Amino acid sequence: MLYSLNPAHFMKTTTRLCSFFGFFLLTLILARGDEPAPLPAGYTPLKIDQTWQPMFPQQATAIGFSTGEAHVVINVDANGALADWLVVGYSHPSFADQAMNAIKKWKFEPARWQGEPVPVVVRVDFNFERQGLTIVTQSPQENLQERFLELDKDQYAYRVHLLQELDHIPRPVHIVEPIYPADWANRGITGIVNIEFYIDEAGKVRLPAVESRGVSPLLGNLALTAVQQWQFEPATCKGKPVLVRASQSFNFGTKAAKP
Repeated sequence: MLYSLNPAHFMKTTTRLCSFFGFFLLTLILARGDEPAPLPAGYTPLKIDQTWQPMFPQQATAIGFSTGEAHVVINVDANGALADWLVVGYSHPSFADQAMNAIKKWKFEPARWQGEPVPVVVRVDFNFERQGLTIVTQSPQENLQERFLELDKDQYAYRVHLLQELDHIPRPVHIVEPIYPADWANRGITGIVNIEFYIDEAGKVRLPAVESRGVSPLLGNLALTAVQQWQFEPATCKGKPVLVRASQSFNFGTKAAKP
């Protein structure tokens, strides 16, 4: 489930956002507890060769940790190279260090769409125990909020923040609209594209990914190219900039549904 603010409560903020977004609407993601959607026909997921296994960090043991977590979002390009990454949660920095040391040494076989290699954004979860380690690769649609809600949020030294915790939502300061060619609608290149991304403590868009299943790659690239150039005032919690996750929908050439 994708949660959004109540429209009546959001009216004053929406007025300001729309002056920047035009026909776009920014929705902060509060939580997602859905079961992962089945993979579409023709899609082969990213394969990871875990050539190096992280160890339980001595720094964490020394201060009393018997378990720990680290969560990293990675972007692997169509050549199988690690193009970008973002640590989105950890119980102690040493767990994140171990996770990133491993990821940077791993080998990747790119995801494929109808046989062609494609870039992909996925999340990798590391669950550390002194007796062993569990590594789980998630889809970009699943996020950490359900896990954060299961545990005391104070158990995380760093994490994505929930909307209800913010005292300042991320406000856009630079928005680039996708350039949708006028003849594409007549050619049937239409659809709704959902882009999910993080906004970091500097207000920069990080790891944007196409969330929509079966969307035209042409439309997905238009939306991604635009969102990658956006800039925000960072979200804050108790006066400090924090990491948040957001979603943006683009309607290309389709008629809006009547209320």
